[in-house]
Amino acid sequence: MTKTAKGLLAHCKAQLGQIYWYGTFGQVPTLTLLDQKRKQYPNQMTAERYDYAKKNHAGKKGKRVFDCAGLIKSYWMMETPDSNPKYLAAYDKSANMLKACCGAKGAIGAMPEEPGLLVFLPGHVGIYAGKGRVYEARGFAYGVVETALRARPWTEWGRLSWLEEETTQENKKEENNSKGDCTCDCHS
Repeated sequence: MTKTAKGLLAHCKAQLGQIYWYGTFGQVPTLTLLDQKRKQYPNQMTAERYDYAKKNHAGKKGKRVFDCAGLIKSYWMMETPDSNPKYLAAYDKSANMLKACCGAKGAIGAMPEEPGLLVFLPGHVGIYAGKGRVYEARGFAYGVVETALRARPWTEWGRLSWLEEETTQENKKEENNSKGDCTCDCHS
């Protein structure tokens, strides 16, 4: 199945209101998963967060859990926005690794008006929805939200090379020129 920027945007929009748990990519928020994430990421899943998540998130019907990169990579791991994800190691990338998989990128002030671009700040990623809006798994206190681009300290943008969206001739030329700078195996 072809994965496009338009499809990524629809997938992320469908996740608005979902829960943020570090290290997740669309799983159901079970107590077993919560315990696993607490052991795996003790610095992110503090005792206070664990207790809150156990009381308010674990076992919630109709809910999914994501972190910032997990929101994006879940598009490749979930057949539909509400299906169970199937882990695919090739797409298991952190926010910084996703930036490395962008064929074209630049400073946020020079970002083209192109929905589906990724936006970055150190260690965090969101998806530009267009018209100054961003979808992001913002953090434990927020979950998956839509925010204003200018309301957050985004520093860079990137066009994810995994997406097969039709692009303009200018975008194709720009991406072809920057592929040699990529440090991941996304283009093979």
